[in-house]
Amino acid sequence: MEPLLGFPTGALRSLLGPRHPRGWTPPQSPTAVRDVYGNGSEVEHVLGDAFPYFNAGLRRLVIHETVHINEHRFVEETRVTVVVRAVRSGIQHLSVIHCLDSPDAGTIDLSLPYGPPPDVRFLPEVNCVAADIPLGRALVINETAVVEYTLRAAPTTKVSYLHERRFTTPLRSYLLHARFHPQALPSNLWHYYRKQLGHEPPNRHRLTLDDFHTTHLLPTRCPPGVYGITWDWD
Repeated sequence: MEPLLGFPTGALRSLLGPRHPRGWTPPQSPTAVRDVYGNGSEVEHVLGDAFPYFNAGLRRLVIHETVHINEHRFVEETRVTVVVRAVRSGIQHLSVIHCLDSPDAGTIDLSLPYGPPPDVRFLPEVNCVAADIPLGRALVINETAVVEYTLRAAPTTKVSYLHERRFTTPLRSYLLHARFHPQALPSNLWHYYRKQLGHEPPNRHRLTLDDFHTTHLLPTRCPPGVYGITWDWD
């Protein structure tokens, strides 16, 4: 088109900017976190001024988590595997924040399958725990890493009614797998999606347990938002 328009060679191509390497992912927008968490969330309270840039140097690609609900009807363990890609060089850890079902769960154990356990910060005022999980080494741009950890809650008399995951950028895949103790099976289960915390899900879809007392959520598309499974007890 350049000769037809009378432009010098390369004039239009220069407007496209430099080529990005294969697999390049744009950095997270500072507004993306607030689009999902809303204003004044527990996570914003925890992070303060760093809130809009929460894990901005990483893009999560795949999340697989399994939650175990014990005979006391409480989520006692959450096992998580996350695949991340660096959107800039030098990233050395993934920050995680988990909101807890029990306000007295001050003895949270967060363990890794390798390396020393990370420092876990319990934040009773917002009922959350936070930790920075090492990636093993500093990543270069577009490099991927696999992060695994297990979160175990202290014994409590509280009862759990749901488990949900929030993410601020699209995922390639998200799997939420829930396993119930055979002595504590829910009467009803649903899965749901909502765009932002504090919003009611536009609809819920029923789930059933299999013969091993498990159910799962595996969306075909994973836009940013809040995904979860909720249940009723008799």
